[in-house]
Amino acid sequence: MMTVRHLVDFLFQQLPQDKQAVLAVTNDYEILNYTKKFKDIWQLSDRVLGSHNELSSLKEAMKRMDRPQFFYDRVLHTYQNNLPVSNVDLFRTGETVKVHYHPFNISRIESIRIWVCESNEIVDQDKINGLHSLTASEKKALYYYLFGYTVPAVAAKLEKAESTAITQVQGVKDKWGCRTRDELIDLVRTWGLIHVLLPEPTENISIKASNKKMNHPSSV
Repeated sequence: MMTVRHLVDFLFQQLPQDKQAVLAVTNDYEILNYTKKFKDIWQLSDRVLGSHNELSSLKEAMKRMDRPQFFYDRVLHTYQNNLPVSNVDLFRTGETVKVHYHPFNISRIESIRIWVCESNEIVDQDKINGLHSLTASEKKALYYYLFGYTVPAVAAKLEKAESTAITQVQGVKDKWGCRTRDELIDLVRTWGLIHVLLPEPTENISIKASNKKMNHPSSV
């Protein structure tokens, strides 16, 4: 009888090791298999990967991240929801990497977790500095504003007065030299940083920003 490990090993033999970055783990945080591309992107050591302990690998990967604790918390939050999700993460070096999570049920009692990473690219340091110029409150206000929330709705999400939300959204526009929501969306898309904005991984919001973009953005 073919075990889950044998099945995963067989599937990974079909993958181009240098072109696709893939990791397979169990629900018990055991690494089943990975490609060379995955190891290279995350710069994971043979010692850590050889332990087959996903949490150890995760902690080593944190060393590369621009916001390591946020990255760690979001992975655990993803496991709690256990739904397919995609994010863009930022390395300290200014590179971004697209990360996709897919849970698969092998049987009634067995399942595996698959992580797929797309090629990373360099984000200009000035753009990273632009992101860091925002306060945590401004980042969260911007996140909701980008996804189509009106300013009163942003205020409600932040549990702040509407005047505070107006100040925070306007502060982002002033710092980034934008006048409208469309300009903000275009900017963060260009930077590839839409998914790096949320300070805390508190909820699942659709990442299809184009579906949330308003035809007549508020001028606030």
